[in-house]
Amino acid sequence: MSSITPLLDTLVHQVAKQKATVDLLPRGAPPVVPVQATASTTEFSQAGQQFSRLLQIIEGLQQQLPSQTPGRAIRPTANQPIFPSSHVLSVASLADRLGSLTRNSGLFYEAFLSQWVKNKVPFEVVRQQPQNLAQNQQIKIASQQLEMISSGVVRFEFDVSPDIQLFGVIQPDVHPLVKRWQQEQAQPQEHDEANDWTTELRITFPILGTLRARLRMQEAQLSIELQCDEEWRDKLQAASEEFRARLMNAHGIKVSSLIVRGGQ
Repeated sequence: MSSITPLLDTLVHQVAKQKATVDLLPRGAPPVVPVQATASTTEFSQAGQQFSRLLQIIEGLQQQLPSQTPGRAIRPTANQPIFPSSHVLSVASLADRLGSLTRNSGLFYEAFLSQWVKNKVPFEVVRQQPQNLAQNQQIKIASQQLEMISSGVVRFEFDVSPDIQLFGVIQPDVHPLVKRWQQEQAQPQEHDEANDWTTELRITFPILGTLRARLRMQEAQLSIELQCDEEWRDKLQAASEEFRARLMNAHGIKVSSLIVRGGQ
């Protein structure tokens, strides 16, 4: 059980660092409808027809993609485990590998191009995107990007090792394109920089079984719900305070609540 909290530490830190705002549309373009509408619908009434047209374009492009297109979650190109079964996992190596797989998934290609033009990232970052390395991946990546544009949700699926699988989604409260549109239409300082989001994680271990985690970031405070097999609940509960302290001391993440539940 002592190996679970460092792994969760890594995952929480990586999720907190990710910004799911992807620059796939030109500046000034209207946003799509958010997954969870948090603003008045009248706020976007002037761009209603443009919203409808954008959604029609996305749906049309999705229909043109082959029905056998693989799953749309971020996952390694060859669908191979990140680490072999003989590898001793460490927080640092796992964090580095997860970050690399996310950056080089191809979903953020246009965002990296935009940053490269502004001299914010080196061209090597752009060159390492799969669009420039594996042409046969373009249809799959296009499908993933279209889903992300329409939903605002980032999905990922990794085989950490042959025995450990990780699945998850990251969903911001406000669709990234809606948020960017709000910021562009507003006067300076009119909108705050809140980045509230919810993440669902599922990790399968060979001995411990399945661990589920729900992370909720709201107003810079994180609430965590963990669910595991009943036999491991007390041990996970005993390690929870150390987990909470490590998130604060190592990463500056304040945990407002941490609940451990038993049973699936």
